[in-house]
Amino acid sequence: MPRLTCQSFVLVLSLAFLSSCEVYNFSKPQPVDAKNIYEFPTAWRGIWVHDGDSVIIGKNYFISTSFQTRKIKNGYWVEPLTKDQVASHDSLGNLNRHKYDGGLKKIVLDSSRNPVDTVEVFRLINGKIYEIDKHHLSPGAPYTVSGDTLMTRENGSIVIHLGPGAFLRQISDQQYIVNVRNELIFNEDEGLGWWQVVLAQITTEQELKFSTFDSEIETHPSLIYESGDSYYFEASWKKAELTELIKKGFFDDDSEGLKMKEKISLKKYPHDPK
Repeated sequence: MPRLTCQSFVLVLSLAFLSSCEVYNFSKPQPVDAKNIYEFPTAWRGIWVHDGDSVIIGKNYFISTSFQTRKIKNGYWVEPLTKDQVASHDSLGNLNRHKYDGGLKKIVLDSSRNPVDTVEVFRLINGKIYEIDKHHLSPGAPYTVSGDTLMTRENGSIVIHLGPGAFLRQISDQQYIVNVRNELIFNEDEGLGWWQVVLAQITTEQELKFSTFDSEIETHPSLIYESGDSYYFEASWKKAELTELIKKGFFDDDSEGLKMKEKISLKKYPHDPK
């Protein structure tokens, strides 16, 4: 897929992002007193793994590959009720709340939750299931059938090259900030022109760890706007200020680390320029 959803963004930089799908958007790259770096540190270059997912880091690119199991209803599906709606509805939609990730066809409801239309969401072709999203067709994936449920294990992969829209800035010997423009990773209508800011470091256990901001950042005075799960910050932090935020726990310290599987081989992964 050329763009990511909120959920799949978790896996782009090694399972660090948006475990609860809050998106923290920044008006400019951080820190403001550091230069852009367009090469990953030599010690980072290799294949890193965690629970079947992998991140390949080269000189100036990374490839994130993840697997997601989905359960698709073999028939019609209704958009689940929100938590607020559940209190006042116990009819159409409730049964789908946690059982499925969608259906082959979606029943569209009006504001009173009366059926008004049917939309094709998935299509089965030659043993593969394809998702239709805004007139675009996703890569097909094999599936199995169990009763009224289609099971598929999707392989999601994205490549990002360091350049004007993605680069590092160093804040200490072992710590870097990875800055990535939203349009490189999110759907086209999500926060264009804004940046994602992620702490990256090699831990004392020799794991590569990426940490997004903790929800504590929502109390920071640089927050200028919020809508749903999206938060927007007008910040111009210097290295010393970011170091202080790290010490105070503004970055998620519970993000998973990745272990080095093997060093990079240009013969095997020829993305690096010769």
